[in-house]
Amino acid sequence: MGRRIRKHDWSGTLGPPESWPLALREALGICLHSSFPTAIYWGRELRLIYNDAWAPLAGDKHPWALGRRASEVWPDIWHVIEPQLKQVLKNGRGVSFSEQMLPMRRGDRIDETYWDYSFTPIFDEHGKVVGVFSQGNDVTERTRTEAALRRSEAALREADRRKNEFLATLAHELRNPLSPILNATRMIELVGSADPRLMKAANIVVRQVGTMARLVDDLLDVSRITRGRIELRIEPVDIETIVSQAVESAEPLIAEKGHTLDVELPDEPVVLDVDPVRISQALLNIVNNAARYTPPGGSISIRAVRDGARVRISVSDTGIGIARDTLDKIFDQFTQAKPSSGASASGLGIGLHLARGLVALHGGKLTAHSDGPGRGSEFVLDLPARVERPLKRSAESTGLETTQ
Repeated sequence: MGRRIRKHDWSGTLGPPESWPLALREALGICLHSSFPTAIYWGRELRLIYNDAWAPLAGDKHPWALGRRASEVWPDIWHVIEPQLKQVLKNGRGVSFSEQMLPMRRGDRIDETYWDYSFTPIFDEHGKVVGVFSQGNDVTERTRTEAALRRSEAALREADRRKNEFLATLAHELRNPLSPILNATRMIELVGSADPRLMKAANIVVRQVGTMARLVDDLLDVSRITRGRIELRIEPVDIETIVSQAVESAEPLIAEKGHTLDVELPDEPVVLDVDPVRISQALLNIVNNAARYTPPGGSISIRAVRDGARVRISVSDTGIGIARDTLDKIFDQFTQAKPSSGASASGLGIGLHLARGLVALHGGKLTAHSDGPGRGSEFVLDLPARVERPLKRSAESTGLETTQ
C-alpha cells in the first residue's frame, strides 16, 4: 500500500504526498506500519487511505477505493457511518462498535454483515480534528455462528425441560397402577391357596412390582434433581447404618446371582451429616449395578475408610468391567455398560446417573475405575465426614464383616 500511495494520482484530491501536512504524514506512518486493519478518512471529504491489512475488507472495491470519498466507497452503509464519523469530527472523541450490523452489497445482493470497528480522531498541531482513524474487522461469520449456537442452546434447554416433564409425568402415571396390583397380590397371599403354583405366581408379581416401583422412583428422583426439586433431610448418621440399609436392600439380587459379598467398615464409628435415605439409595444403586453386571458366582466388596475430613466408600466387583470409551460417560443418563457377549443390558441406565446426583447434593463426588472389559470395576463414593470422633463402636454392633 505504501507503493500504491506513492504512485497514486492525487491531483485534484489531496495533492502530492510530499506536500501533505505533518498530521497526515504521521497518521499515514502509523497506518502503514500497523498489522491490524487500519484506514484513514482525511479532511472534510473524508478521503480514504488504508493499509495492507485493511485492503481485503474493501473486497472488490480495492484498489479503486484508494483516495475516494467515504460516501462513494460505502454508499450502502453511509446512512449508518456518516453520523458516527461526524460525531468524531465534531466532538473529538473516539467511538467504537461491536457486532454492528451493516447492510453491505455483496455482488448483486445486499447482505446483513456484522463488524467490530472504531473511529478515532486525528488532531493537527493546533488541536483541530483533521481526520479519523478507522480500525475494524468483519465478524459476520463469528456473529452468525454465535447466534446459531445460542439458538441451539435454547432449543436444547427446551428439549431438556420437556424431557424432564415427560419423565416426571411418565413416572407418576406408571406409579398409579402399581399400588392396586400389589394390594391385589397381597390379598391373594393373605387368603392363601391350596394351589402352590398360584402362590408362586403371587410371589413373582410382588417381586416384580417392587422392581418396577424402584425404577419409577428412580425416574422421579432424576427428574427432581434435574429440576432442583429434591429435598434432603440432613441428620447425623453412622456409616454402618448407611451400608447396612443398602446391603439389606441389595441382598435379594446378590443372592439370586449367587455372589459373595464382603463388607469392611472402620473400627471406629464414623458419623456423616447426610440424608440417610438418599445416601443409602445412592449406595444401593451402585451395589445393584455391581451385582447386575457381575456374572453369577462373582464377588462384590464394600470398603469404607476415613481419610481426614472425608469418607470413601468403595464398591468393587469381579464383573464385566467397563471399556475406556464408556468409562467417560458411564454416569450419563440412559448409559449402560454392555456385556462383552453383546447381550442386552438390563435396567434403564439411570441408576449411576441418579447416584452421582444424590452424592453431589451432599457435597461429595462419585468416581468410577476399571482396567477394561472382563476385569471388574470399582466405584468410589467420596463424602465429607464430621470432624468430631464418636466413641468406639463395640464389636457386637457390627454385623457386616462378611455377608454371604
